[in-house]
Amino acid sequence: MDKRIRRRIPLKLAGRIEMKDRNGVDGLTRNISSVGAYFDAENTIPVGTEVELEVFLPVEELREIEGREARMKVSGTVVRVEKGGVAVLFKGLKVLLRERGEE
Repeated sequence: MDKRIRRRIPLKLAGRIEMKDRNGVDGLTRNISSVGAYFDAENTIPVGTEVELEVFLPVEELREIEGREARMKVSGTVVRVEKGGVAVLFKGLKVLLRERGEE
């Protein structure tokens, strides 16, 4: 039985998980809720690891920010590890907009 109380939305978005003491891990989100996300990734990250998840938003579908890149950055903690992915519980969320090509 699923014990989650937040609705998960199936959503495949390119992203990256950054950690303090390790190289980052690229992958795709599998689903996102208001409190966390599941991230498909080849490299495993231990439960309890503090991470920053960066997800690239599909700006071509968001008319008001056309010509810009949008990404969501959220800090969190890895709460579950499975073969091929990790679940991250969110702590803080930022949505960043920038002109294409701008760092």
